[in-house]
Amino acid sequence: MTFWSFIIYLVLLIYEVTRPGPNIPLRPNLGVLQVVRKSGIQCYNCKEFRHVARECQKLKRAKDTAYHREKMLLCKQEEAGIQLNAEQANWRNDIDDDELEDHELEAHYMYMAQLQQVSPD
Repeated sequence: MTFWSFIIYLVLLIYEVTRPGPNIPLRPNLGVLQVVRKSGIQCYNCKEFRHVARECQKLKRAKDTAYHREKMLLCKQEEAGIQLNAEQANWRNDIDDDELEDHELEAHYMYMAQLQQVSPD
């Protein structure tokens, strides 16, 4: 960073601190100042805006073993061709904030069901 770009950065930083309105943090990038608007950034964990998953202060929702066992049994029944009732069939349609995590868990349940079919304990 050159001397003049550093001076411009300091002036803009002072302007950012003293101006009214929403704070828009400024940061230098290879000598060019870029405005980073965090209002458009969404966290993957809590789905709130203004921070990323790395900066998230909320704890991830813990699911108990009974929940996981129930979902694994439903996957096993579905693979075996057993007819599920309406409530059991709708477990896939439940969309919540952890949709991606649920898809990963669903794949894990299917995998675990296949493992248990191969080697029953």
